[in-house]
Amino acid sequence: LWQDGNHSFTGTAGYEQTCGPHADFYTVTPFVCTNTPIQFKDNSTNAVPTSWAWSFEGGNPATSTDQNPTVTFADPGDHAVTLTCGNDYGSNSITKQHAIKIGSGWSEVDGLLNEPFDNLAAFQNWPNVNYENNDSYWGWNSQVGHFAPGCAELNASNTYTLVQDGFVPNGFKDKDLLLTPTMDLSQVSSIQFSFWYAYASRTSSSADITESLEVYSSTDCGKNWLLRKTLSGPALVTAGVASAGYAPANSDWRQVLVSLPPTLKTNHVRLKFEFTSGLYSNDIFLDDVNILGTVGIHEQTQSASMIL
Repeated sequence: LWQDGNHSFTGTAGYEQTCGPHADFYTVTPFVCTNTPIQFKDNSTNAVPTSWAWSFEGGNPATSTDQNPTVTFADPGDHAVTLTCGNDYGSNSITKQHAIKIGSGWSEVDGLLNEPFDNLAAFQNWPNVNYENNDSYWGWNSQVGHFAPGCAELNASNTYTLVQDGFVPNGFKDKDLLLTPTMDLSQVSSIQFSFWYAYASRTSSSADITESLEVYSSTDCGKNWLLRKTLSGPALVTAGVASAGYAPANSDWRQVLVSLPPTLKTNHVRLKFEFTSGLYSNDIFLDDVNILGTVGIHEQTQSASMIL
């Protein structure tokens, strides 16, 4: 271990490799309301950076040389962020076009949420997150649906490749998120959240059905979340056992109704579906997502004026 050849091979004791960093970054709060402070964190690899140059589309500040800057955004929508980092041996840049999603100060839904996902444009109003950046992600399916063709689909059967199955660490879970637009529920009482879903497992062993679907709520555009409903294990399955990429039949769909507390009678509300996959995950389908409740006089008048 003390010989020069070993030092050279391991890059120690005077034989350290000289190279520039590979830029990367993240934020733990990618969904917030306008003018909410967000900290971006340098996550660069390959070498230690000694300089950072950030650029924030629509941000305040618009640029920064801090390693982990804090920024606010006044305008709702997606915002691009660029990081260029470097050291004495090189520099590298990365731009993430949808690094942050700022919720609006008004409702992004006309009236109460009633989403049948009957076209691609409707689905694209729902933010989604693919944490692993793999081939398993939320998309729109034009061929199947609950009452009519068109639904949201997570192709979770693509979570693991054959190579990954051989090396995936025990307990590893791939998570994919699908979020509602921001909503104003301040004039709604007795709030309930309703949705239909279909899911078939790829294994007949109950012990191997480890995937889950969870529903969360937020009152600050998605910065903080509270768990409202969990469907997991065999209780998640609506359609028995099927091979990867199955298409649900009419009888495979199941309705879920979640009563929400009065604390959600406010503005800046989002709801979130979070699917956690397992080694035998299959595709899951969501459709006819609705907010139910009693609407107050103020909102009824507002809706009537919009219709006129």
